[in-house]
Amino acid sequence: MKKSLLFSAALLGMVMFSDVTTAEEVIHSGDNEKATTSAIVQNNQNISTKLELKQSENLNTYRSTILDNPYGPSTNQSTGIYKRANDVIEIYVDESTDQTQLPTYTVTTPALTNFSEGSANGTQLVKGRNVISGSQVGLIHIRNESGQTAQGKLSIEIKGGVTIPRFILGETTQQEWTKMIADNPTAVGYELVSDRVLVTGSNRTLQDAKDPETILNAHEKVITFHNQTSGLDGSSAVHRKPVGLFQHLRETIQSGYYMYAFYQHTAYSSTSDAMRAVLNPTTRGQWGIWHELGHTYQLSRMNWKDLTEVTVNIYSMRAEKGLGVRSRLESDNRYPTIFNYLNGTGQKQFDSQNVWTKLGMFWQLELAFGEDFYPNLHKMYRNEQRSLPTEQDKRQYFVVAASKISGQNLQPFFEKWGIQVTAESRIEMEKLPSLTKKIWEYRDEMTGEVGDIDGGTNNNDKEAPTIPTGLAANEVTSHSVNLAWNPSSDNTKVKGYNIYRNNVKVGTTDKPEYLDGNLKSNEVYVYQVSAYDEAGNESARTSFLTVVTRQEEKDDEAPSIPTGLTQGSVTTNTAQILWTAATDNLRVAGYNIYRDGVKINSVTGLNFTDTNLVINTSYTYQVSAYDGAGNESGKSQAVTIKTNEQNVIQDTWRSDQIYTAGDLVIYNGIQYRAKWWVRGERPDTSQAWEKVDKTQSEEWGANKAYSGGDQVVYKGKTYEAKWWNTNSNPETSSVWVLK
Repeated sequence: MKKSLLFSAALLGMVMFSDVTTAEEVIHSGDNEKATTSAIVQNNQNISTKLELKQSENLNTYRSTILDNPYGPSTNQSTGIYKRANDVIEIYVDESTDQTQLPTYTVTTPALTNFSEGSANGTQLVKGRNVISGSQVGLIHIRNESGQTAQGKLSIEIKGGVTIPRFILGETTQQEWTKMIADNPTAVGYELVSDRVLVTGSNRTLQDAKDPETILNAHEKVITFHNQTSGLDGSSAVHRKPVGLFQHLRETIQSGYYMYAFYQHTAYSSTSDAMRAVLNPTTRGQWGIWHELGHTYQLSRMNWKDLTEVTVNIYSMRAEKGLGVRSRLESDNRYPTIFNYLNGTGQKQFDSQNVWTKLGMFWQLELAFGEDFYPNLHKMYRNEQRSLPTEQDKRQYFVVAASKISGQNLQPFFEKWGIQVTAESRIEMEKLPSLTKKIWEYRDEMTGEVGDIDGGTNNNDKEAPTIPTGLAANEVTSHSVNLAWNPSSDNTKVKGYNIYRNNVKVGTTDKPEYLDGNLKSNEVYVYQVSAYDEAGNESARTSFLTVVTRQEEKDDEAPSIPTGLTQGSVTTNTAQILWTAATDNLRVAGYNIYRDGVKINSVTGLNFTDTNLVINTSYTYQVSAYDGAGNESGKSQAVTIKTNEQNVIQDTWRSDQIYTAGDLVIYNGIQYRAKWWVRGERPDTSQAWEKVDKTQSEEWGANKAYSGGDQVVYKGKTYEAKWWNTNSNPETSSVWVLK
């Protein structure tokens, strides 16, 4: 049975250190193995290893402000160096670096003996020579939370210790890796490294790491799925992917732990089959790995009573779906229990159900509203940044937010599931169209359609549209399929069409055509289309259309140069740039960002916000475009931006202006500060703004949240909030006090 670390607040605040003092304790237990180990490490003596470190953003800031997660990913970077008990290690940090925040290092055993060892605080390095001595043994990891600088990297040199087998995706070949293992069969540990993944293990599992390219690519793919579920698509600063952060998958031998998620790492036992599942990603048993990685993403504000082990499985289910694996709710036969609960009589208690039944509620929302539902829900949580201090606050925000994302009043759905909807929430939800379908009847493997809700809009209309005909692929490229079909007819009106790819709904359209993009080259896809009307009646699906995307074409043509590079919002330490899309003979894959001639990032959107800049300093930016084949355009015309001397107070708030965290504006005579990226949202009504001086009064707004100390004017009288509240009338509610 999997065991996750769910600690009390007191324990989370502690820093604990492992007391391992000899390499032999971690490596072997045989009588003759100490001499063997000594002989091996002498053959791998590290004379000098030079490394270029990635520049990571601040982990605490990213996990709290973007992920709303207690753990988040990791800042650990691999060195491939192991320190023995008597080794003296020298680390030289480039003295010409422009980083003001220098890296730290940790020394930890290849197989963790305690969860706290993997989260230990790092020791600060300085420019020039640093010496590590003493009896502590383990692998050296570097954490470089510097933010992006003009140099874009940091060079270090490590002398001393011994090297371990280390595979770097895109650099090390399979032949080289096989030789490393053959030459070092009892090496103390090993590491596998890619852009977003670091796998660390001991000699116990070294022989299982036979195909590191497959291992790393498989876990990279899961990270891509989890990013998609979280809505981390780079569409704005608050939806950005992490910069220079990794998922660190580590081996553990701690008694009683199968696999878990904690600070700076997830861990997998080598005394069971957990670590071997990490190293054999094409076999069964991957659910737990998807689950633990999901713990580093899941929204804290979406977890009310006992949901930590429930909502995390949204990520596992979507990874399973993305990989084409049968739904676990189906394979484990969970739906009979789910439907017995839903169809039971008497008062329902959602909070009292088991993990899998509760998961059914969350998954039915995916089945009903498609694969964009949860990415957009995550985005809403980040955009609005509501303070949700109580379980009831979290519960009510979820039911309202889910309704807004679906575009329908989901009150019947939540009440069917036994989730209370308060009067305040009903007011918000009743602004939306009524739910007309019994979406609580959904399951992954449907044999029919869900029923209608009595009294729903157009409920007298029971006639579905005709089945679309003539489904064909008009254009097929290596990464897209352009579908078209003949329009359906209906007794009232055809509202739109559902698009199914490989039996999964992937989109809707109101026209008899659909472009399905971001596909793999040389891959088989099976499509069907159905029509639906205003009442929600859905036709049967068309016959199957099988399409094979083209083999990736040889492409030597670079995209056009991006145009229209302009300055966006600027603060004391951030600068935003925006540009017009480039074009390509096939497709533009993304854009490279250059600051002062040095590449600092790549994005897929049409804007970028540079952070951790120096106050009152000029920076010159350019942008280039690149395609799927790696062809890069020339750089755009440059734009030079100077950061502010202090947060600039705008004369007046403008609806067309982009603002970022810290920007100050005046609106109706009151000064407001932006809490995060925002555009077009009025400071007096939006959660993205806060008053600089809480004693300044504004007119009370029913839809705005207020914190303790905020003052408002209502019917000519001034009131002060005693604590956080929203939609609480100052004249009648006890959360306000008359000034």
